[in-house]
Amino acid sequence: MTELLTNVHKHAGGRCGLLVTPTEAHLTVTVSDFTTAVPAKRARSSTAEDGRGLILIEEPTEHWETVLTASGKDIRCAIPLPVAEKPGAVSVSGTGTGAEFRSGSGPRSESARS
Repeated sequence: MTELLTNVHKHAGGRCGLLVTPTEAHLTVTVSDFTTAVPAKRARSSTAEDGRGLILIEEPTEHWETVLTASGKDIRCAIPLPVAEKPGAVSVSGTGTGAEFRSGSGPRSESARS
């Protein structure tokens, strides 16, 4: 979100809308601004101080898109969320003989640990 908002400040005059919509599988972030300039990737340079914004946006997202609107554009990003553990499920953390098994019923108190 910070990269999207920084881009609005730098390239679109700073006025924008922000909508964050959670679903079971994704967090959808939409940043709306009042310009129709569509973001484009620049040639990568290790010495440039800018030009990496779309790379930063692509990394955590499953999908992103630019949608032109009557008042400007929306940049929409779908960020995958971790799968929630279902109640009663069993998970394993660690490896070897030190592995800890726990049910998905929630955290255990310190006194319940052996």
